[in-house]
Amino acid sequence: MSTAPSSPSIKTDIFEFCQAFAGLLKPFAKSLEAVRAGIQGKGDAEVLQRPMAGFSDVHIRLESLIDKVEEQQAYLIIFGPLKSGKSTLMNAISAAYVSEVTSLPAYPCLVHVKHGDDYSFVASRYSGEKLRFSDNAALQALIKQSHQTLAVRLREVEEQGEKFDPGVHYPDAIRRVDVALPTRNLKDSLTVLVDTPGLYTRMKFGYDLMTREFRNSAACAVFVVKTDNLFLEQVFEEFNQLLGLFSRIFLVVNIDTNKRDLDPDGSLQPSLESKSPGEVIRAFESLVMSAPLRRAQDEGRLKIYPIDLLNSASAAMKRAVEAPQADEVKADEAKADEAPAPAADESPAADDEAAASAAAGGEDGTPADPAVAPAAQGPPALQPLPVVPPASDDPSVSPNLLARSPAFTMPVIAGQSGTVDEAAAATDASIPAAGDSKTSVMPASWAAHPEASFALFLRDLTDYLNSSDYLQEFMGDALLVGTNLGVEIEDHCSPRATASFESCQKILAAELSDTEARLAAVEKFAALDLKASFTPIRDELRKHAEDASRAAVGEAQQNVLKQLDAWFSSNYSVAVLQDNWAALVRSCAKRVGSECHAKVRSLVAGPFGGIRIDGGLRSSAVGLDTLLGPVVEAVRATLGETEPTLQSSPFRIEPEHLKVRKSWWDWLAFRSLAAVRRKLFGMPDEWDHEVSYLTKEKRLGEEGKQALKERIVSTLSQQFPSEALRVSAATLTQYIDTLSKELHDKLQAGKDKYAARKAELTQRIEDNLAIRHSLDELTCEAAGVLAEIDKLRRKYHSYSRVTGALPEMPAASAETPAPEDPPEDDTPPPAPAVETNDAMPVDDGLSEDRDEANHMAELALELDTDPGTDPGTETGTETETGGPSK
Repeated sequence: MSTAPSSPSIKTDIFEFCQAFAGLLKPFAKSLEAVRAGIQGKGDAEVLQRPMAGFSDVHIRLESLIDKVEEQQAYLIIFGPLKSGKSTLMNAISAAYVSEVTSLPAYPCLVHVKHGDDYSFVASRYSGEKLRFSDNAALQALIKQSHQTLAVRLREVEEQGEKFDPGVHYPDAIRRVDVALPTRNLKDSLTVLVDTPGLYTRMKFGYDLMTREFRNSAACAVFVVKTDNLFLEQVFEEFNQLLGLFSRIFLVVNIDTNKRDLDPDGSLQPSLESKSPGEVIRAFESLVMSAPLRRAQDEGRLKIYPIDLLNSASAAMKRAVEAPQADEVKADEAKADEAPAPAADESPAADDEAAASAAAGGEDGTPADPAVAPAAQGPPALQPLPVVPPASDDPSVSPNLLARSPAFTMPVIAGQSGTVDEAAAATDASIPAAGDSKTSVMPASWAAHPEASFALFLRDLTDYLNSSDYLQEFMGDALLVGTNLGVEIEDHCSPRATASFESCQKILAAELSDTEARLAAVEKFAALDLKASFTPIRDELRKHAEDASRAAVGEAQQNVLKQLDAWFSSNYSVAVLQDNWAALVRSCAKRVGSECHAKVRSLVAGPFGGIRIDGGLRSSAVGLDTLLGPVVEAVRATLGETEPTLQSSPFRIEPEHLKVRKSWWDWLAFRSLAAVRRKLFGMPDEWDHEVSYLTKEKRLGEEGKQALKERIVSTLSQQFPSEALRVSAATLTQYIDTLSKELHDKLQAGKDKYAARKAELTQRIEDNLAIRHSLDELTCEAAGVLAEIDKLRRKYHSYSRVTGALPEMPAASAETPAPEDPPEDDTPPPAPAVETNDAMPVDDGLSEDRDEANHMAELALELDTDPGTDPGTETGTETETGGPSK
């Protein structure tokens, strides 16, 4: 396939486009990174895990887009099953050993390989972190460790029934590896090779990333497959997806020229694959190729190349080693040519003689000049294709685009002289006839020229990357990628994507309000006079002590009269009556004390331990019971440890309380009352003499009975309620003092806690507001970038292939005249134009949009470059509406 060189106007436009587009994207990339870094670790950023993963993903792709635009890089992405020869193809293309750095089996990350003055290795995580290494061994160690952890996390997530997203579930996973190494071919071509993990790996999620990152980022792709897998339907299920992602696909069938088959006689003969790969390809085309693949082949978007990759890579790498030596020889020859020649050699005869001598060689018969040696002496040193000189005098045009080197330095076919173009042309002249096969890449003698197909593959790839089609794809793809990234940023910042974040903000606001209410209640509660707040309880407890004492004394008096009557009717001593009444006093004291104690506990049984607060504080005392409850409960528990006992002196019947009557003999014997009492009742400390009821009635009578009654009643009246009031007040006072001390410490701790929580919530809310503000600003900036991208697309719409990228983009004018005499070359005809739907999503209808844009851009290009067109009337000058004028 040959392609007309790009016109200067296209190259000038691309230079201006690249400057404008890079100037637009760079500030946006900085803003995105600043927002991502500013959000990380602040507020409730953890709930923005998916948007943050999206920001990291977009930032990495945005950096790639900026590098592509600034350096006009061509991305060549290489797909294929495991062990299909992808790394070998990269060795062959770059003419350098890159297999070591691209051999990351089954790990789902992309490896970018480009030229660099020194070796460098950069691993980018999904989190956005970048790790730099000076050697490949350290990189491989990191990949191995990450691979193991990634496998574990993948299983854990899948066991939970979730779909694994590395940006969310394992942000430390390696997303991409960038490798720079000195390689002349990649340096000259400005090409970035992208190695992908083999198909059918366990970690399938990596392919979603590839399709996102390389949708419209790489204009062409290479699919490598071995002949053993060529007829497997599973392989081409994956391949069909590539047809919708790339404008041009090169299908490389990796041929094993050393493969042997067993003959019936037991001998080993070269297999059909090794001696005639064309038969294998034609069988694939006629028997296996699906309708989408055949349609892409008919449209010129798919070409098939059977290549011995192993030998091709070996030859290319050897030539790359020989090339510097050839350059030195040429430099020496150039210096010799510049030196003044002897006068005798200035004649034409001398020149002819020198040429003949060079052709004949030296005395030993070897050629004197390797540069003019016959082909039979071996292949000459590797030379790049000649560079097409710029046809524009515009000094602002990028030298990278105007004087762009071929995409690759082409090898010279062994046994032939001349350029690769000549070798490839020779292969074109020897195409095997096989029906309507489109695979026009097989040499007549595969065994004689196994590198011819690889040379043709490189030539076709070079022609495409230097064609106007690619330049138009370059602009259109860059615009569409920029549009997609801007739309993705808007989506990551949208209310739908940040719904959880907004919910957190509402929850925080409610929690802050609750915390402020709690803090205010604690502060107000701490300002209360606790002792004064217990005044109502004191009054109620005093009344209860009086009532309880009155009831207990009344019941005790009834028992006193009964016991007194019973004593008078018995022969018991006074000591018995005294003991009974002492027990009665103690029982009464215990009863009153117990009732007062129970009353104290009941009065302090509330959530605030009996503290009386006004209605306003109670209505706002949010959480006070929770805060103070443990303290109140602990202090209240101390009331139940020991019941208070009313203090009283032991009850005794004193001698004066025994109103004894003297008998006639007592008067005659001049006995005193004390002597009479001792004689009748015993000693005063004992009163242990039994006394008959007749004696009691005779000697004490009603007067003595009344005196004893007054004694017990007086004792009860003195102890109750005074002692009950004293003990109750003491118990309540002790409780209040203990509670006040404990509450003071707890309230201070609560104030500190709620104040700290308020400060934390306030800071989180402010951080979240700042995050929301950053997201809003980023959304506005993304909208501005999309608007500027739309302006660029309108300006360069005649070259753009993304007419459906933005809804407001006007469709290309349908009145653009078609060229009367299209150029006669072997370029496949463009696909039929498809009407674009402005309302369609960015990524829908990709291949149709590309076909229509290709067609429109080629028409515009032909109008611009037709030498017979009047520049003032038919050059397609842009009108105010953005469309080409007639």
